[in-house]
Amino acid sequence: PCAFEMGEQPGSRERLDVTTLKGLLHERKLVVIAGEGGSGKTTALIELGHAFLAESGMPVPLYVSALSWLHTDQPLLRYMASMAGVRRAAIDEETLSRLLINGRVVLLLNGWNEIAAGDKGRAAACADDFLGGHPGVLVVCTSRRAEGPFAASGGAVVTMLEFNWERQRAL
Repeated sequence: PCAFEMGEQPGSRERLDVTTLKGLLHERKLVVIAGEGGSGKTTALIELGHAFLAESGMPVPLYVSALSWLHTDQPLLRYMASMAGVRRAAIDEETLSRLLINGRVVLLLNGWNEIAAGDKGRAAACADDFLGGHPGVLVVCTSRRAEGPFAASGGAVVTMLEFNWERQRAL
């Protein structure tokens, strides 16, 4: 399983696992999983999604690649509504928006750091628009650094810990 830590000072850091990360998300609404390349951020995001699916009454995870979304030049909500699984479930933009606001869907946004430097401003503006139109939305975003609108909007930042190839294979 994945392990994380949160806290500013080395002596005051708190260790977290996926279960406590779910609780932190409900408390803070926005969580950034930060870590070096290859540290397991994407795998942690997938593990978190599985944890939501495994428990009754939890929000349904919606996995979105930040880079894929940005390349479509669509607002984030429209991009999510156009995803195959959402279309297959016959969920339109308005319904998806309500589900997000009501905490029934959690956005798992992967790879903020993969957005090119020249596109970061546009991506941040689009994300800010999304957050402004969806108060209380649950978002977990992965990035190599605590950056972007999710970290700047009062989101919690957790750092990947102790992840290696053996743990990744076990998942």
